[in-house]
Amino acid sequence: MKVVEGDRGTALTVVILSILALMVAFALVQAYGAGATTPAKTIIVGDIPNAVAVDTKTGYIFVTDSGDNNVTAINASNQPVANITVGDNPSGIAVNSATDTIYVADTNDGNVTVINGATLKATQNISLGDVNAAPIGIAVDPTNGRIYVANSANNSVSVISNATNAVIRTISVGDNPTALALNAKSDALYVVDTNDNNVSVVNTISYRLLDNISVQTDPTDIAVNTQTGNIYVVNSDNNTVSVIDNATNAVVKTVTASTSSAAIAYAVVVDQADGSYYVTNSGQNTVWEFNSGNSLVTTITVGNTPFAEAINPQTGVIYVANFADDTVSMIQGASTSTSTGTGPTTTSSGNTGQTTTTTSSTGTSKGGVPEFPFQLGIVLLVTVAVVAAYVGARRTSVSRQRLGAS
Repeated sequence: MKVVEGDRGTALTVVILSILALMVAFALVQAYGAGATTPAKTIIVGDIPNAVAVDTKTGYIFVTDSGDNNVTAINASNQPVANITVGDNPSGIAVNSATDTIYVADTNDGNVTVINGATLKATQNISLGDVNAAPIGIAVDPTNGRIYVANSANNSVSVISNATNAVIRTISVGDNPTALALNAKSDALYVVDTNDNNVSVVNTISYRLLDNISVQTDPTDIAVNTQTGNIYVVNSDNNTVSVIDNATNAVVKTVTASTSSAAIAYAVVVDQADGSYYVTNSGQNTVWEFNSGNSLVTTITVGNTPFAEAINPQTGVIYVANFADDTVSMIQGASTSTSTGTGPTTTSSGNTGQTTTTTSSTGTSKGGVPEFPFQLGIVLLVTVAVVAAYVGARRTSVSRQRLGAS
């Protein structure tokens, strides 16, 4: 039997197509693979940003600069436009979008600074009645405008009337309350008692302490899914998230974010549009995204020591305050949400600065990384194409060999 050029052509075709398929598959997995790390856009802010909040009406972002004793105001175009002087060591911030008013917890002063969102000026200081109260967490009830402040040093929550800007009630909670979350639909306030490894549940109508929920060690932040009522508590000691059912006030699942000794889970925010939630990893400068089923979707690279988060439900953008490099990272979540808010917005600070970009993701939500089945499908299609090419080339070769033999 004669050896014809078709054999060599078949072999060369298969080799070339196989190399191309491998290159495409490798590139897709690198760019889109599950668990891939995608950098986020960043905004330069002030010294030691440690809390952040969003005005959903204007799209402005407000960041507490604990090292500068001010608040950086960032406009809807993500440009810093003002530095607002507040009290000593601002550590928590919340917005009443209905009245365009911002409230700042000044930890070392034991008071709350009130900012007019239209003029971007501080207008008043609200005394909490104890200069050593060390307020940290703060939240606004969207239904009645009342402000709740977690006083970490005297184990209480102050309730402030937005009509009078005065404390109208003080509620005793657990040891070292540091973070708050509201579920306006169920009239419930959830308070993280860090030293007790506990969440206090307070009724916002009667102001009575209804329940104490045990979580894991060293809880640091909390967020509520207002659609399902689920509560998410970050436990920084063992890098877990306690998922609480609001109907039973019981932990129904403990999600392990990481087993790495370098990881430090710290803050959490819920995207009300699809139920996903984002947990900062302060130890490794990343944010973990979990879907509503509590599965890890991807890991997103942010700035140095991500400390706090807030989300704009209109745009789906998550703002992450990076404590150690004076930046705020932006992550694209789901596009829109019809919810009215999740409660506390605890995140960092900043001075007026320049907006910069660090290799931002494009074309998709969720930090630019689709889930794995998408990539697997593309790789399988490429593989099928290679096999089909091989079969076609082989048939051609066999036909040529038969013609040559004859």
